[in-house]
Amino acid sequence: MSELRLRHDLSWRKISMGKHSVWVVRDPLASDYFYVNDQERSILQLLDGSRSIEQVVRACAKQFAPEHVSAESILRFLADVHRGGMLFDCTQPTAVTCDPVDGGVLPKSRWWQQPFAIRFPGVAVDRWLDPLVPLLQRTARWPLLVACCVLIFAAALLGLVHFDSIATHVAAVASRNLTQTAILLLIVLSLTKVVHELAHALSCRYFGAECRQIGCMLLFGMPTLYCDVSDAWRLPQRYQRIAVSAAGMAAELLIAAIATFAWLALADSTTRDLCVTVMVVCSISTLLFNGNPLLRYDGYYILSDLMGIPNLASEATSAVRKTLRQLLWGEADFDVGNGLEPKKMKWFFHGYWLCSGLYRMFVYTAISLFVYQAAQEARLSLVFALLICTIACIAMRNPLRSLLALPNQHRSTPTTLLRRPIVVTLAALSVLALALVIPLPHHVSGPAIVMPADSLHVFVTMPGRITHAVTSGDRVIAGQTIAELDDPALRLQRLQIEADLHKRRVELKGLQSRRPADTKTMSQIPVIMEVIEQLEARLRMLDEKLDRLTITAPTSGRVDTAGIRNRKVNDARIIQTWAGSPLDGENRGAWLETGTTLCTIGSANRYEAMVLLEQPEIQFVEVGQSVSIHLPNRGRGSTTGQVTEVAASPIDELPIELTSRGLIVSNDSAGQTFAGSFFQVRIAIDVDDLPIAIGSTGNASIDTARRSLFARICEWIRHSMR
Repeated sequence: MSELRLRHDLSWRKISMGKHSVWVVRDPLASDYFYVNDQERSILQLLDGSRSIEQVVRACAKQFAPEHVSAESILRFLADVHRGGMLFDCTQPTAVTCDPVDGGVLPKSRWWQQPFAIRFPGVAVDRWLDPLVPLLQRTARWPLLVACCVLIFAAALLGLVHFDSIATHVAAVASRNLTQTAILLLIVLSLTKVVHELAHALSCRYFGAECRQIGCMLLFGMPTLYCDVSDAWRLPQRYQRIAVSAAGMAAELLIAAIATFAWLALADSTTRDLCVTVMVVCSISTLLFNGNPLLRYDGYYILSDLMGIPNLASEATSAVRKTLRQLLWGEADFDVGNGLEPKKMKWFFHGYWLCSGLYRMFVYTAISLFVYQAAQEARLSLVFALLICTIACIAMRNPLRSLLALPNQHRSTPTTLLRRPIVVTLAALSVLALALVIPLPHHVSGPAIVMPADSLHVFVTMPGRITHAVTSGDRVIAGQTIAELDDPALRLQRLQIEADLHKRRVELKGLQSRRPADTKTMSQIPVIMEVIEQLEARLRMLDEKLDRLTITAPTSGRVDTAGIRNRKVNDARIIQTWAGSPLDGENRGAWLETGTTLCTIGSANRYEAMVLLEQPEIQFVEVGQSVSIHLPNRGRGSTTGQVTEVAASPIDELPIELTSRGLIVSNDSAGQTFAGSFFQVRIAIDVDDLPIAIGSTGNASIDTARRSLFARICEWIRHSMR
């Protein structure tokens, strides 16, 4: 390095970090912040442009004696600071000017480093927030804060007491029209995040720090606000910084508390649906995401302040990188002696880095799979997969380059040095190969609908208008009447034939009573008798048809609906059509055609489920495999069962219960498209004390044979290339 000089436009402030203090350095040009301890600040103050690097190293050895600070650690520290822009080379004619630029220059946003939280440039809002600060200072007193805490605590207790009701309501809202649910969720998320960010901004101004900007961002693909309150790190007291970090979550929890009381007071309505959505978004999702210290959101900064470790994620990453480089290259661990990584904290850094990495991987993978399924429906799965792989490779480039960089002290003897990385690399590849071939649990899932076990379908064999029927859920015995139909035209035809038959019989009786009988009379008698026989046969056939209008139970059991039919509207050709189930009371008088499924009769205590799987998944399913079925309207979580039958051919029609509730996407308004790609799997549900509503829908997960990661990757590639 040449002669370096510390920029004099940097602003310094000492803040408390628990048992020790650190210096916060603000760069007005890049609008960035750095943290250094007293020893590092002393080193930087030696860089006045008149000393060479060698002189700085000698001055440090003299100043910090008897503590030993290696030259290697000082050089590494100066290199890091120089890359951060805090130093400039005095020998370069194009050295950075030390005059701050009005407004600052923001660093370029690297969206691929955080593809699920893409920020756009914002605007300064201090002049808009400043008029609100005096009002906040007058109202934000201890009595109000205590009242808010009591309100949140009371709402949490009510949420626990009514947990089953809330869970049922959430499941009902989620099972409705997918577009309406998505729009409702988007509106709630956007509005609550606006309040969240404004709470950060106001609390930051309340304590005297700057709110640098507020702008828009795409958070997991949804537009929302963000608030840059990084200037809060310059606040001297730790409780102030924690208050700024926690203000957004506190505001959302207060909104969730108000929504909880409103939910309890309201009757079923759209407003009540909105309240339960606000409750979930502002409580559970806020705590899982914003309050989670494993993600770099509010919880992370609170933990960082509580631990007294600024840049916790960076420190953890640095600790892991040092360990890996020591393992890979045998590189010595050089530290300036900042006191941030004592031996007792080493395992904490490693554990935090591992947990944070696994959690981020889980979140990103879950979101990627969700978007991937949407891309599959649009026939863009391969393009999306390539995009994700490209982003992952770009994100991993810098960490791998930092890990694999050759140590400076060994660059002249690379042959000897490379022996260790080769061994370590071979060991890592062996572990990776082993991980790829180890069989892991595997399951396939699909939409399911619950039916009674051993059920028989009851069909209409003679068309007519339904006049009487049992209700769904009634228990019947074999031979019991379950429905009565009527066909006025058929009964009128029977009356006409009966009248004609009576007329013919009277005529025959008259002919037979004539004495003496002439030849003409005797010749008419056989003809009339033949007509009478024909009329009697027609009458018996009509009686059989009329008897078939009375539908009886073929077996004993419980009556349940066999399917739901949508009502056709704006069709003048259809008179008195029926909707829902033929057993419904509002369908009395509706005309039922031959072949209409009236109901099903099955076991009253045993259930089975029909699961639909797509063609790529059906190959893994076998009879006897265990199944877990999640039913949103069931009060006790999931139910279990076993596979009893696997269809060899696809179904002809998609069940309307699944398409109408969005469990299967269909382009046809009648819900009958794409049926050829689904296969039916029959599941015997285990006996449970808690009854299950017939017709309930949910998601079934079938535990199939174990499969290795390598087999799954190969299968995915084959499926994507089709």
